[in-house]
Amino acid sequence: LPDKEKKVLFKAGLYARLSHEKEENIERGTIETQMELMKNYVKDHEDIVIEEEYYDASFTGTNFERPDFKRMLEDAKTGRINCIIVKDLSRLGRNYVEMGNYIERVFPFLNVRFIAVTDDFDSFRPGTDLMMPLKNIVNEFYAKDISKKISASKQEAMEKGIPTGNVAYGYKVVF
Repeated sequence: LPDKEKKVLFKAGLYARLSHEKEENIERGTIETQMELMKNYVKDHEDIVIEEEYYDASFTGTNFERPDFKRMLEDAKTGRINCIIVKDLSRLGRNYVEMGNYIERVFPFLNVRFIAVTDDFDSFRPGTDLMMPLKNIVNEFYAKDISKKISASKQEAMEKGIPTGNVAYGYKVVF
């Protein structure tokens, strides 16, 4: 069909999140690379157009108190968007219970299609419902595991007398 005759069914909100915008994250993908991947996905799907882009940089995925995530939800509630696209499930969040609540209850209640591109998850495609909870469990445990590792490495550094962070006001680091 000519471009004018194509019917768009889904107005998408692209959502990207990165815990900490720093050099180590370049390998995992920056906000920009996540957005580019999602835009390429939309190019291959004639029934989806990009309505808005949302991103939260330097916000953990273990809770959902993120400014652009909240803005995206408001847009879904008002009908501005009816499709949410993320790079993968962990970009939406790393809390198993909350993720399940959004994907299995909130988004269907709002009649919002949810797509995680690299996880090949599409809430409107039958047969993808068993994979999602398993990936969310793995994502939550990854967040807990990395937190324990960081705490252990900081504790070890402190025991060796190596500074591990910001110095309290009024103190001076001595090497």
